[in-house]
Amino acid sequence: MPFPPCYSRRDLEGKAHVAYCAHPRMNIRDQRVNVEVCEICTLRLGPPPETFRPFPPPPPRGQCRYLGGEIGLRDCPSCLGNVRLKIFACHHPAHVETTIQECLVCPDHEEREGERGERGA
Repeated sequence: MPFPPCYSRRDLEGKAHVAYCAHPRMNIRDQRVNVEVCEICTLRLGPPPETFRPFPPPPPRGQCRYLGGEIGLRDCPSCLGNVRLKIFACHHPAHVETTIQECLVCPDHEEREGERGERGA
């Protein structure tokens, strides 16, 4: 089954059944989507966003050395539907808490020893 038309989808080299979603309101692991996700997504039916997520995506980061344990949930105002994001403690002096997505793009992110490119938590 082919992907439906969408201005946010970016093809990934060598991946026929998985694509990258550059829409800033789509929150899914590694921004990877399959045909089924695209079929039910309503973001493709609205106007294009002013800006898209960067593509090609940055290389995967491993777990941050400052990332602590789960401490709660937070409503996601930009997600579709009623989505709650896991909140984790952050032990960096400039932060208190974070989500995994925020941590992965944080300028203070430091790789935990021996975990480069592995997704944690």
